[in-house]
Amino acid sequence: MLNILKYNDNMNNDFTDCFYVAHLIRCLVQLLINTNRFIENHNLSITDDNGSFVASGDVTDQFVKDVVLELNRCLQMDQWSPSVDGIVTTTVIIEKIKLARAGLIDISFSELVAMTKPNNYPQVRVAAFEGLLAMGGLKNSNILSLFFLNLKLDPSQHLKYCLLLAFMRAIGTAAIDGTPSKLDDDEFVKLAESNGGVGSSGNGSVKRNESQMVGDTMIIVQDHAGSGAMQNRRDQIARSTLKGAIEVFRRDYSIGKGLRWELWQALHSCLLSINTKRNLFDTVTVLFQAIDTLKVVLDLPLDKKIVAKVEQKKVEVDQATGTSVGGTFVISLKREGRLKVKLPVLKTKSTPSASGTSTPVASGSAANPITLPSVGLKKGPTLKLKPIEPSAAMPAPTITSPTSIRIKVLRLPPYHQLLKNCLNPQ
Repeated sequence: MLNILKYNDNMNNDFTDCFYVAHLIRCLVQLLINTNRFIENHNLSITDDNGSFVASGDVTDQFVKDVVLELNRCLQMDQWSPSVDGIVTTTVIIEKIKLARAGLIDISFSELVAMTKPNNYPQVRVAAFEGLLAMGGLKNSNILSLFFLNLKLDPSQHLKYCLLLAFMRAIGTAAIDGTPSKLDDDEFVKLAESNGGVGSSGNGSVKRNESQMVGDTMIIVQDHAGSGAMQNRRDQIARSTLKGAIEVFRRDYSIGKGLRWELWQALHSCLLSINTKRNLFDTVTVLFQAIDTLKVVLDLPLDKKIVAKVEQKKVEVDQATGTSVGGTFVISLKREGRLKVKLPVLKTKSTPSASGTSTPVASGSAANPITLPSVGLKKGPTLKLKPIEPSAAMPAPTITSPTSIRIKVLRLPPYHQLLKNCLNPQ
């Protein structure tokens, strides 16, 4: 397969073979992933081969070197003689990102940022942006700002749609496989430290396997933290289901301040279409759990409030129709207490005294108001008195007619006054 790509000649063909070459590149990269050999310099080409890639004499190492040289040759040929929509360059970028996610090469963010410039093909820019997000750009506020800036301001609607699809694919990749932790913001670094060095990629960085031969036995050494191995295993089991993948994705990415800010600004922007906002709302639904509460922080309330009162009102009335056509209002602003205590009004009743003068009697007080109970009188049994018959031993009474009779009238206080005296004796 390597020889087919290396000695491919399309000079006598009137049609381009860029899709055929792209398919061969994808097949060769899959073979590289199966070799599980780390590549020190993935930008190695025939012109600058100065011995940086030293083969150990193994056939697999020589094959890896030849594939890397052929990939970079196809990339340079596509820059000199561009293919349709830069399909060869796009394929090489996508496959190199796949190798980087497998931990076989170290690709820098500066290489991908350079390919996002407007002088490149639209598909090349989309592939570079998707690679930035899939390589950890979802946890970096600067990369997210660059992505959403192009999403809002690029004049091409087709590019905006492709960028949105790339963003959604990067979200799915992060939820299922995780992303490396290379340019994390501060909140993700604190989360990794609290979890014992385990980030959203499972072990805090891209997993790299080192293998070496000892006699006839191959020893494979995997670099990962001892405390994070169990957490990585639990995350892999959780990501096997859709519900578990969403929970792990929310745990690792919902704390990102840059992602929350850019999504909020994009949803409130007038530069994006309704279809784009709908897809962003779907992403927000997956990323954040919906709650039906809103926390509001308020200062301590003051003891007074500002009250507006209408002091003067002057309304102009149309004489013909009888309706108001305008007017002026004089409004005054005053500070009033928030709590008002209304005291009861005391009413006095004048009761005649024994000397004939009226004495004011209070029906109650503000501090201790009197509530009179209702008393009902029932008619009791009738008593019959029998006169006492005089006996012989008892002398008969003698009645003398008095010369004058004095009648003294006692004026009793009202019933409620008597009840008060009984309840509060002095």
